[in-house]
Amino acid sequence: FEESMKPKSIGKVLKLIAESYSNLKYVNISALEFSEILICNNIRFSPRLQHLDISFCKITDITIGEIVRFCSNLKYLNLRGYYKISKKTIDQLILLNLNIYIDNFVKTLTPSSLIRVVRKHLTQNNFASKHDFFLKPSESFRF
Repeated sequence: FEESMKPKSIGKVLKLIAESYSNLKYVNISALEFSEILICNNIRFSPRLQHLDISFCKITDITIGEIVRFCSNLKYLNLRGYYKISKKTIDQLILLNLNIYIDNFVKTLTPSSLIRVVRKHLTQNNFASKHDFFLKPSESFRF
């Protein structure tokens, strides 16, 4: 059974499904090991696709670009577990398909940018002043 779950075998199955069922609307291939080329080659056979879960599949902006080109009916895209997809690419996807909901995409934040985001959120909601959250100048410290 392990032999049948190799990326090459998965690729053959995905190709067969994509070519045989052009009316597919829902595809969940999360956590499967396959090449980016494979998904790019097969996505064009699913123009009616509306729901795609490709979480934990190790793809990049290239695959997202192909999804944009060939899946104009897509309404849901799960990107959980992605680290090599840029926010710019996601923004372009949303711009081209205003009806899409992208689930679980979180732009990677550096520690300093995370601090800025949290501080901005707290001050905008007046949380900091209500809870004496920020240190007084005499209590400051460095990271």
